[in-house]
Amino acid sequence: MKELDEYLTQDCGGKFQDKTWFLGLLGSFRYTPTGEKAEVGFRYFACDAETVLAVFRRADVAALLALPFALDEEGDADTSAVRVSMRYTASGSAVALQVDEYVDSEPRPRSDVWLLEGAAGQAVIAQIKKLDQSN
Repeated sequence: MKELDEYLTQDCGGKFQDKTWFLGLLGSFRYTPTGEKAEVGFRYFACDAETVLAVFRRADVAALLALPFALDEEGDADTSAVRVSMRYTASGSAVALQVDEYVDSEPRPRSDVWLLEGAAGQAVIAQIKKLDQSN
């Protein structure tokens, strides 16, 4: 299974381009049909990978939002062994998600990439932005 950015740049017919340089600190990852920047997002969960995968396979963003998030003692977003990695444009013209699980401190893809484009992505972009803990 390929990692999210690798899949987007290699398997999506040139729709995504990584225009970063200088150790990945400058430039941007772009969705070429609209020219929009593809934001990086993620959400860590306080449940096991199989629970997240079961919801993910149903392609139900609302159900992902209903799963318990990883939170610290103060109730702020925290990390855990299970996360959903995201790339999305601000308009929702492209939304890509993948479930990862950390093994020996390294994230490993546990699912194929779920890619929504056009109206399908725009229909869920508000939920994706709520799911994204990087905001």
